[in-house]
Amino acid sequence: MKRLYIIAAAVAAAGIFAGILMPELVHMGTGSYAGLVSIYGLKEFETKKLDVLSLFPFVSAVRLRTVLFLWMSCYTPFGFFAHTAYLLWVSLSAGILLSVFVLRQGYAGVLLFFCCLFPQWLFYLSAFLRELRFLEKKVRPEGNAAPLFGRSMRRDDLKELICMLLMTAAGAAAEVCAGLKVFQIFLQYL
Repeated sequence: MKRLYIIAAAVAAAGIFAGILMPELVHMGTGSYAGLVSIYGLKEFETKKLDVLSLFPFVSAVRLRTVLFLWMSCYTPFGFFAHTAYLLWVSLSAGILLSVFVLRQGYAGVLLFFCCLFPQWLFYLSAFLRELRFLEKKVRPEGNAAPLFGRSMRRDDLKELICMLLMTAAGAAAEVCAGLKVFQIFLQYL
């Protein structure tokens, strides 16, 4: 099990490092920042009224579909690769966001980056770690490498799925209710 976590940490570190390098490689340091991280985009977001009731279904649907896909991939031979690709994509995105925020806001960009992560990523990270444990259990149920085909879903598997979905839904609620508001409040003081 430690091996899976070591691989996950290495993939996450590589993704964050590559993401940090990405804006410099595409010369964003000399250009304008399009989208949310532009000066105009940040000022617009700072004053925007957030409609939690319409944002929550959208955010939760995207997050829950991802968890369901990762959970189902645990029963297939490409489950490890799906988890690795997802972790690489998320860490690459985090690295890009961190780099652009630091390029745009200086040291305050690091705080802005953490405002984007908390509190929702506490729930998302818990769900992903639980997902990794589930993947490990499906790949090696008793410590032996066994083929993934032909296994039936057990009651414990459904309990794990429900726990992961509840953590993800709590993360989506935290993201919509608290995370975006914290981000807006922080932008007012930059």
